[in-house]
Amino acid sequence: MSVRGWKYPETAARLAAAFALANEADNRFITYTPSSRPGVIILGSESDKEGLRKVIAAAKPNQLFSLGKSQVLAWLAGLLQTPQGIADLRGGLMAGAVDMKPDTLVENLKM
Repeated sequence: MSVRGWKYPETAARLAAAFALANEADNRFITYTPSSRPGVIILGSESDKEGLRKVIAAAKPNQLFSLGKSQVLAWLAGLLQTPQGIADLRGGLMAGAVDMKPDTLVENLKM
C-alpha cells in the first residue's frame, strides 16, 4: 500500500493496519523503509498468499489501527534498544529531513 512520509498520521495508521494483518498468521512479513517522501508498505507471506488475500478481504478497517498500534510501538522499541539501532533509525530519518524523529510515529499512533 502506498503511504505518505513518516510524519503523517495516515502512514502510522497504515503501518498499524499492516502489522495487524501480518499478525493473523505465521510466515507473514512487512517491509517498510521510513522516509520523508511517499513510499510503500509491503505486506507479504512466505507461503500462503491466498490466505493473506482472504485475511485482507475479511478485515474490518476500523479495527486494524487499534489492533496494530501496540505492535508498531513494540517494533519501534525494538529498533531503539541498541545504540546501533538508534543510530540507524535516527540517522536514516534525519537524512530525509532534519525534523524527522522516532517520536513522531509514537505521537501519530496516539491520535
